Amino acid sequence: NTAPFAYIKLKNSSREEIETIVKELEEAILENGLPPYFTPVGFEVRNSFPLTPVGKIDYCQLEKEAEKTRAS
Repeated sequence: NTAPFAYIKLKNSSREEIETIVKELEEAILENGLPPYFTPVGFEVRNSFPLTPVGKIDYCQLEKEAEKTRAS
C-alpha cells in the first residue's frame, strides 16, 4: 500500500496559476485536518489522464505512468 498522490488536470493554466492552485489545495488540506492516510504526499499536474476502453480513468495505467515520471 502506497501513500496517496493527488493528480490534477488543468487546461490552459500558466505555471504561476498551477503553483497557486497547488498551494491553495495544500492549505485546504491542512485547515480541514485530514487524517494522514488521506493526505497526499505530493501533487502531479497532468495534461490528460489515461482512459479505459469505456472512457473511465485507468488508475492502473495512471500509477504506472506516474511511477515512471517520479523515477526520472
